Amino acid sequence: MSAAYAVAALEYVAHGWAVLPCQPGGKAPALPNGFYGASTDPDQVAEWWRDKPNANIGAVPGRCDLPCGGTLLVLDLDGPAGRQSAAELGIPSDTAAVTTGRPEGGEHRYFHVPDGVAIGNRSPAPGLDVRHTGGYVLVPPSVHPSGAVYRWRGAPAWEPGAVLPLPEHILELLTAPRLEPVSTGKRWGPAFNAGEAADALTWRRAAAYVARVPSGLADDRKQTAYRLSAALVHDIRLPERDAFDLLGAWNSDNRPPLSESALARIFANAGRYGRHRGVA
Repeated sequence: MSAAYAVAALEYVAHGWAVLPCQPGGKAPALPNGFYGASTDPDQVAEWWRDKPNANIGAVPGRCDLPCGGTLLVLDLDGPAGRQSAAELGIPSDTAAVTTGRPEGGEHRYFHVPDGVAIGNRSPAPGLDVRHTGGYVLVPPSVHPSGAVYRWRGAPAWEPGAVLPLPEHILELLTAPRLEPVSTGKRWGPAFNAGEAADALTWRRAAAYVARVPSGLADDRKQTAYRLSAALVHDIRLPERDAFDLLGAWNSDNRPPLSESALARIFANAGRYGRHRGVA
């Protein structure tokens, strides 16, 4: 089986995908800088799989170029809740898709988004997560922690016509500013100024900082999330929207990740109090 991983990884690269090695049978990146180290260089990719022949294959959808222009975006459906949310939002099911191996049924649906779009990790509805520029997904023939193999459902995403454009109403939903919380007990995220954007140097400093922060945590997740949030906002002065997206990408590797509502509250407290207050 090990040769199959190397062959598949190089095939993805040949189609313009940025890939990275992940733990065999797991999801955590096997690179010191996490998914930020994903590469489209076939020599680099071949070297990774020579060193780690059984490594799972991760791909950063927002760095997977398409022949027609634009990049990929993946909607991750977790079980019945994810499928219900997708149906309620009118998300097509006849686009390229991967079965993920979750015991309750999981699915990655692949869509095309235009050039110039950059979407961080978001959860627009229960059981539904977004991966574009702020995260990565495992791709076939990777093995899920349950032991099931990731498989394409129909044609792979690089086949002509296999990937549908992301519906306009979903693109608008995912690029809209997050809203302030309301006192209804519902999930929430911080408010952002839609006009803010990080310059290239600040973004590189922030990404390099995040790459040095321990990830894949089972303990100390809240404390580390608070310190990371404070550093990104107060020390590096990254705009809040970019900082929250980087925080979400870091959190996605934890075991298990903090909920979006918990992460957002930690982020809000860190923005308000800096390093001088513990995690709520």
